[in-house]
Amino acid sequence: MSQNRLPRLAAEINRKRLGADTVIRKGNGPALVLSAVETTVLDYCGARKNRAELLAEVTANEVETALAKLLENGFLAPEMMPLRVETLFTEVDREGLLFHPASGKASRLDATSASIWKMCNDQTSVAQAIVSLAKENSISEEAAEELLWASLEKLGKEGHLQNPEALPKGTSRRDFLTRFATAAALFPVVASALAPQPVHAASGFRCYNTAADGQASCAAAGLSGAVRIGNCRRCGPSGAECPANDFCMTTYQTIVNGSCATDTQISVVCITDNGGDRQQSCAAARTFILGAQGGVVGDASEAGKFYTCCTCPDPGAADV
Repeated sequence: MSQNRLPRLAAEINRKRLGADTVIRKGNGPALVLSAVETTVLDYCGARKNRAELLAEVTANEVETALAKLLENGFLAPEMMPLRVETLFTEVDREGLLFHPASGKASRLDATSASIWKMCNDQTSVAQAIVSLAKENSISEEAAEELLWASLEKLGKEGHLQNPEALPKGTSRRDFLTRFATAAALFPVVASALAPQPVHAASGFRCYNTAADGQASCAAAGLSGAVRIGNCRRCGPSGAECPANDFCMTTYQTIVNGSCATDTQISVVCITDNGGDRQQSCAAARTFILGAQGGVVGDASEAGKFYTCCTCPDPGAADV
C-alpha cells in the first residue's frame, strides 16, 4: 500500500471550534481537543489528500504524532479489517451468499464484496486487503481502497460486521465511476432480503419421518408415522439439546432440479418456535419457499432460495 496516502477518517465525526483549537467527537462519545496543527492533519485526511501535500505545511514528526493521537482515540479508520458477525457463508462462482438462520435474513454478495468479506478476520490488515484486492483485479491500489471501504460500509449497514461505526464512509458509486471508469464493473453490490422460514416446529420432542428420502419433520403428538421421542431436539455434531421452545432446524439452499435430498445443507441450528407457518415435511417447506419467492421447479430461478425444516438425527436409528 502506498505510503503517500493518508488514512481515512472514521465516519460521523462532529467538530466545533474552540478558539484556536478544534473539539471533535463521534456521536455521544468522548470529545478530543485538537491543536491547530492536529486540525490541519485531520482536514487533510478528511479531504483524502496525500501525505506529500500535507508535508508542505506540517513536519513529518507533527504528522505522525497527530495521526497516532487520532488513531488511539478512534477517529481514524482501523488498521485491521473488521470482524465478521457470526453467520453462514456459501460461495458460488466467486459470488457469496450470507444467511442468518435466526433472523431469516439473506444477502447476496457480488465477487468484490464476497472477496472482501472473506478477508474480514483478525489476521488481515487493511493495507494487506488493499494490496490483495488490487492484485486480484489488476487495478490500482487507490481504486482498490475505494472498493474496500465502499464494500465494508455496505456490509456493515446490513449487519454483517462487528463495530461498523468504526468504519469510514465509503465512496458513492457515482464518484467511483467518475474517478475509476475502467473498474466500474467492480463496484460492490450487497443485496439483502428476508428469507421466510415456513417450517418452525410443531411441538415437543416428537418427530416423524414422512418421506422416502429419509427427511423427518417435527409433528404434534398423535400424528401417524415413525414417531421418535427425544432425539428430535438434539442439534448439531455435539448432539446438544436445544433450549425450551427451540427445535433443531436444518437450513438448505435450493439448487436447480433439486429436492430435499439433493439441496445444499447450510447449517443445523436451534431455532425458536414462532407458533405458526408450520409445514409437515421438508418437501412441503421447499414448495412453500419457492412459491413465496416466485421460484419454479426445474427453472434457474429456483437456485439460491433458503428453507429450513426440522430433521431428526439419523431417522432410522433407535429412539433415545
